[in-house]
Amino acid sequence: MPLLRSASTVRLRPKNLSSFLESTTANDRLELRLLDAWRIDRIAEIERDLRRVAARGVRSVTVHTSALSALDLGPAALLRDRLQALADDGAKVEFSSDVPETLQFVNTLHDAPGASAEIANGTPWLSRLLNRI
Repeated sequence: MPLLRSASTVRLRPKNLSSFLESTTANDRLELRLLDAWRIDRIAEIERDLRRVAARGVRSVTVHTSALSALDLGPAALLRDRLQALADDGAKVEFSSDVPETLQFVNTLHDAPGASAEIANGTPWLSRLLNRI
């Protein structure tokens, strides 16, 4: 097995041929370019494309968002889960620029103390939040 693998590029395209994701791997590095608008009505296609990202042996992930025009909450949650899975497998995940605000919000919700317990107990966090207003 060669020590260095040649770089490969995989373009993932949904049925309408608009691309949400470009993935490039070289050695143990993965670069993800998020493209177009990640809208809730396209979540099935976005989820499929995220699952197709080859991540075996990846130690470094760089996410580029400059070509991302929109990021709805549902797709942001899927992206967060995929990036977290890569991190759990030992990859260092970083963004080439600022983390999109929607993804920051999803991370905040996920990382809030007691969030897992509230979901497990069926306590709606939104009701608690609205009661504070």
